[in-house]
Amino acid sequence: MNTLTRSLAAARHARIRGSTGERALRIGLLMLASLCLAGCSCGRDPAPEPPAAAPGATVEQAAPAEPVAASAPDPQALLAQERTTTALMAAVSTVHAYLAALTRRDMAAADGFWVGGHPPAPAGDGSLRAIDDLRSAQIRNGRARPLDAETPPRSIEVPIRLRVQAASGSRRIEGWYRVTADPSGAGWRISDAALQPVLE
Repeated sequence: MNTLTRSLAAARHARIRGSTGERALRIGLLMLASLCLAGCSCGRDPAPEPPAAAPGATVEQAAPAEPVAASAPDPQALLAQERTTTALMAAVSTVHAYLAALTRRDMAAADGFWVGGHPPAPAGDGSLRAIDDLRSAQIRNGRARPLDAETPPRSIEVPIRLRVQAASGSRRIEGWYRVTADPSGAGWRISDAALQPVLE
């Protein structure tokens, strides 16, 4: 009887121990599965998107510069420039021809370059005309400039620098001549002058 009782108790105890171990095993498996699932759900965060532009803001990109098309020259402007240049050159040539006549002491030819056929009295270049023993003159002109807005100009000023050689020695004379277009179209005539000796 005692033996049977002990056997039943041992069997019962074994069942209890088995059920407890089995329960512990089940709990452990459940915890492991939970950890695996948690690990799978913890992936990397997606890369952050660039911040959106503020409302109303625009993103501009520098566009490549387009070559500027060269504009064709204006034929009228070119013609006007050519006519002005021709007038300036003719005015300078008139002054040089007049001074060459003075250097030769050809006063009649020199007077013919003036408006009306003779210089005013007193002449603005009297300091040059009064040199009776003039032998030579080195003539240099500055840049001629129009005195009006016409095309071509009808009044032009020509700056002049002279170094003259006379029997009494050399001297410098500077100033300007003003020439006007002859109304008859016969070239240019001297209308005014202002020359003065320069001390050296």
